[in-house]
Amino acid sequence: MKTLLLRVGIDKGCGGCLAPIFKDGSFEYVPIPEERATSEDRVFGNLCGRHTRSLVNFLPKRLHNKAPHFDPEFETFTYGDPTPTKSRQLVRLVPGDLLVFYAGLEPEDRGDRGRLYIIGYFTITKVYEFNNIPKSDHQPLFHRLRNNAHIKMKNLDDGLVVSEGEPSGSILLSKPLPLGDSRDCVLRDMWPIVGYRGSILRAVGHWVSNGHVQMLKSYLDSGIPRLVENGNRLFSYVLRSDTGFAPNVTGGYCTLACCKPKIRSTANAGDWVIGTLPKHLGKNRLAYVMRINESLTFNDYFEDKRFQIKKPDLDLNGDNIYYKKKGKFVQVKNNHHTGKHLDHDTSADRVLIGSIFWYFGEKAPEIPSRLCSLIKTGPGHKIERDASVIRELVSWISSEYRPGVHGNPRTCAQLQK
Repeated sequence: MKTLLLRVGIDKGCGGCLAPIFKDGSFEYVPIPEERATSEDRVFGNLCGRHTRSLVNFLPKRLHNKAPHFDPEFETFTYGDPTPTKSRQLVRLVPGDLLVFYAGLEPEDRGDRGRLYIIGYFTITKVYEFNNIPKSDHQPLFHRLRNNAHIKMKNLDDGLVVSEGEPSGSILLSKPLPLGDSRDCVLRDMWPIVGYRGSILRAVGHWVSNGHVQMLKSYLDSGIPRLVENGNRLFSYVLRSDTGFAPNVTGGYCTLACCKPKIRSTANAGDWVIGTLPKHLGKNRLAYVMRINESLTFNDYFEDKRFQIKKPDLDLNGDNIYYKKKGKFVQVKNNHHTGKHLDHDTSADRVLIGSIFWYFGEKAPEIPSRLCSLIKTGPGHKIERDASVIRELVSWISSEYRPGVHGNPRTCAQLQK
């Protein structure tokens, strides 16, 4: 089985915005605008979404009277492209292969950064290379593929290739699956799933290597809980002070750089961390969940270009405050910790980093009773080693909430993005 990843849908370079993802993790698939003469009779202004009556509230006004370019379309499951690079990739697909689509989605309240998500896929049943099909055979194909945006164009593109998905093995997902960050790079969590790292630009599809196809298929079937594996642990503690400093969620990353040195010294990539509210602030309330995907020394964290935005001069709650000079730790002036915290914070020279996280702050939800055994009471932390229990927590949180930031810190007036 071969698998090809393709970016689709409206984005800031093609349409001027990202499609919305909602608090509960549901989303709208919004196609790019049509730029050529077409028989498409719909316009963005009268398009209804799956979760909202109209999409116009999420689109620039200049698009309201423009036709959408539905490609892929998830009614009869077709996708086409005439460009040499992508068409050459499409013709390599054979029945049973997967064509996986991802798109940029932005929280509807604009209170968090947009990300790249897998939104659906086709199990290929047929690929049509029109340049190699006699024109006398085009008409029945036009009828069969009539829902595809390229077939609706007044003039057929030279080099057009259209792929068709098997209805029983093709779907527009109800909840999208995290794939990339706001920089259009594959999340570190996804490196073992798709088999590569770095940029996933729109201009070309990306092949998933043979050794990773089954892992990606498992991710498509099981969602984020697939990331919980045997041997992973969950660290739980009471987040007594939630100021936006520890954890810090600025810039699309959840980081634990200060406080909890015992967790920071032992937690590894693939482990999970949860912080819960003190009992007097609400019974069984969840402040945040993060999946650790890497750890850095304070020096590396301080220098890493991804985390410059977490320095106090750019972020009021910035946790990027330590570096070494002549072998000794130096603390940058900040709004939260003073010199008396230096030895405690730096007793573990590790910063925990997560790209897949849920941070609730002042909007902390109640944890279901079946998961309350995970909650730590009192000082210190507890560790859960049962992967099935951890997976149940992740299944609950990912089914109820989109990843990312949902609220402001409960004891801080401002959280800068």
